[in-house]
Amino acid sequence: MKLILPVLAFLLVIVACNKTEKDEHDPVMEMIELNDDTFQPNDVLELALAFSDNENLNQIRVRIAPAFAKSFGDWKTTQIREISGQSYNGSFSFVIPDTARAGYYQISAQAADLKGNATVDSILYFSINQPGFAPEIHDFQTYPPMVGDVIYMSGQDSLRFMGMITDDVWLKQITFDLRSTNNGSIKLLTHNIPDTIASWDLALHTDTILPNYATQIPGSLVVKVLDNDGNQTRLEVPVEYTP
Repeated sequence: MKLILPVLAFLLVIVACNKTEKDEHDPVMEMIELNDDTFQPNDVLELALAFSDNENLNQIRVRIAPAFAKSFGDWKTTQIREISGQSYNGSFSFVIPDTARAGYYQISAQAADLKGNATVDSILYFSINQPGFAPEIHDFQTYPPMVGDVIYMSGQDSLRFMGMITDDVWLKQITFDLRSTNNGSIKLLTHNIPDTIASWDLALHTDTILPNYATQIPGSLVVKVLDNDGNQTRLEVPVEYTP
C-alpha cells in the first residue's frame, strides 16, 4: 500500500503536466484602413491592417467582392498570408484591373490563430469608377433642396428628385433608398428601365417618396444606377431631419 500511493501521485503529476490548456481567445482587430475610397483601373488599392492575439497568429485572409448587384464577371479576388507571433502590422496591395466593372465594392479582412480562433470579418467599402462606361448622374437635386450636399427635411416633407441619368449603352435599373439613422430602409423606390433607353429624366419619370417617418428617422439617401453591361454608380447623401 505504501508503494502504490507514491506511484499514483507520480502519475497524477505527469497527467497534470501534459494537460494542454484550451485557447478560447479570439484574435483582436487593432486597425483597418484603406488608402482611398474611390479608385480607377490601374490604381493601387492598399489595405493597412493590425491584429493581436494572446497566443500565436497563423493566417490573414483579405477578400474583395461587389457590395451589391452581384453578377457574373464582377471583380473578385482573395489574398491569404501566413503569419506568426502575437501581433501583426502590415498591408495588402491590389491593382485595380481594367476589366473591373464600375460599382460599389467591399473589402473584408479576417485573422486566425494556431488554435483556429478567428476574428469576425471586418468590412470596408469603396467605389471603382470606369470613366466613359459607368452611368453618370448629372445635376442631381432634391426637394426639399440639398444645402452643402445635405438634404434638410422636416415634419411630413415628401421627397422628390431632379436631374438626368445617362449611360454609354442602356440603363437597366435605378433605385432610391431612403434609410434611417440606424441604417434601416424607410422607403425603397425601384425603377426598371425599358431596353434601348440611355437617358432618364428624374423629374419626369421618378416617383415621389411620401412621408412615413413615425418610427424611423431619415438619415441618408442612397441612389444606385445599373446599366446593361453591369456597370454601377452609387451616390449617398446625408439627411438632416427635424420632426
